[in-house]
Amino acid sequence: TQANQQASTALKQQNQGAFMLSNQNYAQAAAFYKTNNLWKQYIACNNQMARNYWQMNKLDSSFAISKAILDLPQLEANSLEQADAFSNAGVVCDKKSDFETALKYFQKCLTIRKAKLGNDHTETAKVYFNIGSCNSLQRKMGTAIEYYNNALRILKKNLGPEHPMLITVYLSLQDPYTELNKGPELREALNEALKIAKKVYPPNHERIASITNALGILNSHSIETQDLGVKQAESSFATLLKTFGENDPEMIRHYTNMGTVSYTHLRAHETKANL
Repeated sequence: TQANQQASTALKQQNQGAFMLSNQNYAQAAAFYKTNNLWKQYIACNNQMARNYWQMNKLDSSFAISKAILDLPQLEANSLEQADAFSNAGVVCDKKSDFETALKYFQKCLTIRKAKLGNDHTETAKVYFNIGSCNSLQRKMGTAIEYYNNALRILKKNLGPEHPMLITVYLSLQDPYTELNKGPELREALNEALKIAKKVYPPNHERIASITNALGILNSHSIETQDLGVKQAESSFATLLKTFGENDPEMIRHYTNMGTVSYTHLRAHETKANL
């Protein structure tokens, strides 16, 4: 039918990042499905529209759609469609820094996906990741690590140990490991992320430079690896500077990081000179 074609076109546009165009086609398809009492298809289109809206940072529009779906009498309880609505609502609350509410939505989504798809499904792993992020932002670092590692385990099993999606999870462990002073674990996570990134991106890609920069900062704080850390930080900083330009706001944290590395290195050499 034309509605199915519109939904298919919307999905392609969504995957290409054309979120507004995608939503126009999803809305047209949803109108047909609603008129013909095809509620499962109608709800699926609306879930995708809610997802597109939060991708565009139109958070109120996204949440309004998710809330309408969750209040819909035709929504099957404990269905994957309900889980998707819970997930979208959770993402919006997370983006609004309402982490407690976000966690409630994510936990409801996780319960359904585990029951319907199993604990080791990729979609279940995505919820584990979202819950980990919420806990990290609330400074509940031990819990965050637990959920991130669950996501890693599942994604490695399903997608392989070198899938690009793993990079995001490895890098998300940076804050928890840093705050809990887990240097060896952080170094391992960053090295794994770097290994994957070098296979996925060209040599001077910003993602490789950012990971190398993080490794450089970490290594610069250890006497044994300080010289290596300085080299990593300096080489990656040069790449980032060339990528973004010296006045780009993205460079603020990198300038700060390089200042820290340089100061630490200088103090270390002063200490050696005084021995």
